[in-house]
Amino acid sequence: MAVTFDGDNKYIVVTTDTELDLLAIYSDSKEWEDASGTMQYHAPFDVSSELLYTLRYGWKFKPSGYSAGTVIQINGKITTTEGDGEVKTVPATTGSPVTWQFDTPATAVIVTTGSGLSQEEHDKLYGIDLKVGGLY
Repeated sequence: MAVTFDGDNKYIVVTTDTELDLLAIYSDSKEWEDASGTMQYHAPFDVSSELLYTLRYGWKFKPSGYSAGTVIQINGKITTTEGDGEVKTVPATTGSPVTWQFDTPATAVIVTTGSGLSQEEHDKLYGIDLKVGGLY
């Protein structure tokens, strides 16, 4: 995979590949972070246990050396801490403009709205007495 990290400008520079996986990019970023001389830069990613990658500290994707009409596809769940949560890209300084496609699969989240306890068990556990102060 042809990905490099420009810490001074906070660019993840992508060259030659047209389909990349976030896990591989993240792994490359960890290797880059471990290299000497990169401690002054903020790490580009956070990753959750659900493999949601969060681009942070203003890092952006930048293409380099692509021909006109190229589509670069990034696979995996990604968001950013910047602005509206849309992953940011910057134009190429070499080569032609590209189209970015962030292929983030949809996921479902199941949320439980109850504790599984009866109201009496809940009140005992949390020390809440709803009869106090005329609330009952």
